[in-house]
Amino acid sequence: TGERDLDAYELASRLSFMFTASIPDDELWARAVDGSLVRPEMLRAQVERLIDTKTDVFVQTFMGQWFDFRAWDDTAPGTIENAMWNESWRTLADVVREGLPVTAIVQPGFTYLNRDLATHYSLGGLDLGDELTRVATTERGGVLQQGSWLSLSATPLKTSPIHRGRLVQDRLLCKVIPPPDSSLFEQIQKIAESIPATASVKERLEAHRKAGPACAGCHEYMDPIGLGLEGFDMHGRLRSAYADTGKPVETASDLLGRPFSRFSELNAMIADLPDYHRCAAEKLTVHSIRRVVDAKEDADLLVYLTHPVADKPPSIREMVVRLVMSKAFRKVTHGGAK
Repeated sequence: TGERDLDAYELASRLSFMFTASIPDDELWARAVDGSLVRPEMLRAQVERLIDTKTDVFVQTFMGQWFDFRAWDDTAPGTIENAMWNESWRTLADVVREGLPVTAIVQPGFTYLNRDLATHYSLGGLDLGDELTRVATTERGGVLQQGSWLSLSATPLKTSPIHRGRLVQDRLLCKVIPPPDSSLFEQIQKIAESIPATASVKERLEAHRKAGPACAGCHEYMDPIGLGLEGFDMHGRLRSAYADTGKPVETASDLLGRPFSRFSELNAMIADLPDYHRCAAEKLTVHSIRRVVDAKEDADLLVYLTHPVADKPPSIREMVVRLVMSKAFRKVTHGGAK
C-alpha cells in the first residue's frame, strides 16, 4: 500500500509506451542510463520532444483506440475506408501538434480530403486530387463528423441513434450506461410495443425519454446526441431522408434543455459540457498510466489537467505535459511500490 518514485528506466518505459506503444528510442534510453530523466527539467524536455517527434503514432494508437478509427489502419490504399483512416489521424495529429484546445477534437475547423472523399461527403467546389489535402471546413473534421466514426458507429444496413448516442456518452463524456436489469428490460419492451408502427425515429426516441425516471436518466443524453447525428447514414454520407422508408430525417432536438437543429450546434454543446473536458483528461490518464482512474483519489489530478489557460480550455498537448509532470505519472502506488 506504499508509494515510491519511478526510477529513470521506469520513467523512460512509461513515457515511451505512452507515445509509441513500444520501447524507448536511443535519446530516451540515454537519459535513463545517465539517470538524468528523473530531474523535472529533463523529464519536461523529453515529453516536449516526444510530442513533437512522435505525434503521428501517439494519435494513431491513443486516439485511434479512443475513437475506434484504427480499425481502418490496414485498409487498402485508394479505398474510401483508407481515406477515412488517414483523415481521422491526420486531422487529430494537427490538433495535438498545433496545440489547439481540447474542444478542437469535435470542432477543429478543418479536415483532410481528397477528390473521392469530398465526393463521398457531398462537398463540392473543391479542387482536389488523389492526395489528401488539408481543407478548412466546419461541415467535417470533428471526430463525430468523420466517416470513420460514423461508419464504425453503425451497422452496414442501418444507423441507430441510441447506439451512436451511447457511444458518444462513453467516449466523450465518460458516462458508461450499464445493461438494463430484467425489470427494466421488461419496461423497455412494453414501451417499444406501445409505440405505433408509423411513428418516426424522433417520436420513438421521445417515447423513451418520457417513459419515467429510470429511462430518462440515460436517454436524456444519448437520444438527442444520436438524433443530431441521424443526418449521416451508415457510411458517413449526408442524407435528408431514410432510404428504406422515404421518411424525412429529423435532427432537431435539445440537449439538457438547450435546443439545436444542426450537428455543428450539437458539437458546440458537447464541447461546452464539463464532463467532456474531464473525460478527455480521464482517457489520456488511463492510456498513459495504464490503470483505472479513481473518482476520489484522482479528482485533484483531473481538475489540474483540465484547468483553463487564459480562460480557454487547455490543449491535449498541455494536458500531456501536465500529466507527465504530475505525481500520478512519476510515482507508483496501490501495491506496486513493493
